Order: sequence, then C-alpha cells, then structure tokens
Amino acid sequence: MRESSTKDEVRKWSNAPLMELIDHLEQTHKDIKKEKIPHLQRLLDETLNTYTGRHNEMLKSLQDFFVVFKSDAEDHIKHEEEILFSYIRKLEFYRTNDGTKPVIPFHTIENPISQIELEHVKLEHALLEAMDKIASLYKTLEEPSDSFKVFYENMKSLQSEIMEHMHLETDIVFPKAISLELDIMHH
Repeated sequence: MRESSTKDEVRKWSNAPLMELIDHLEQTHKDIKKEKIPHLQRLLDETLNTYTGRHNEMLKSLQDFFVVFKSDAEDHIKHEEEILFSYIRKLEFYRTNDGTKPVIPFHTIENPISQIELEHVKLEHALLEAMDKIASLYKTLEEPSDSFKVFYENMKSLQSEIMEHMHLETDIVFPKAISLELDIMHH
C-alpha cells in the first residue's frame, strides 16, 4: 500500500516546477518539526508518565531513541534547507531573472545531494528500527494506553510521510536540480 501511495505522490509531482516542489518540501519540514514530532513527544511522555507496568525500561529506551531520532531529523532538515534548497533557489533565481551567476560553494550540487542521500539511508534505517521497537513494545505491553496506541499509529503515519518525502527528493528534486545546475554552468 505504501509503495503505491509513494509512486502516486512521485507521479503527482513529477511535472511540477522545481520551486513549487521545494516550497512543498519545506512546508512538510515545517509540519514535521513544529507539529508532528512535538505531538509524538507529548504522546510518548504521556505514556511514560501514566504507565506503571513491568516494561517501563523498554518505554524509557524508546524515549531515548526518540530524542536521538528527533535531533537527527532536525539536523537533516536544516542541511537540506540551509545548504541544498538555498542553493537551488539561487540557481532558479539566476535562471529566471538573469542576475549574477551563483557561486558553487561545493564544486557541484551532486556533493551535497550525495550527503543528503546518505542521511536519507540513515534516517530510513532509524525509522525502521524505531518501528520495530514500537511494534515489539506494543505487542509486549499488557494493556497499551490510548496515548501509546495513538503514538504508534502516528509514528506509522510519520514514517510513511518521510519515506514519500525522501522519494520525492531522490526521484524528482535532485535530478531536476542537477540538470538546472548543469544548464546554468554550461551557458
């Protein structure tokens, strides 16, 4: 099911202008950072504060993991927006406004893209590990609280959204950005 929805999302955006894609991705980043991750943190905190069963250590280790995941996700978003997306915007501005040709701060756009793709792999593995822990804990808890049930469902949703987001970048944004840079640098 997720694979199908990811393909539909990629197909939907495949002909969109690059700046529209960047705007969409940045809005997704904002939603993840400002709404989804804090909401998940509140649900996990609520679960920890109300759970008194024998699996408290597992919940605490999940919370420790979530803190690292949150930090890694926020760092990744910052890299994308401040380095890669900023440079893509400069390229697009130059192309559409015929201003000063942007200086390439990293030899080629493929360098930060390679770094971002490596971060994607790490983030994907972290998400899979988190979902394994959460699913295992969900099955282990005698009676999962409502907040943990909502946390579990929201984590599945966030995982799916992040995977779609990474596919959009890898399959559409990055190739378009590379092509844009090549066009500008060779004209």
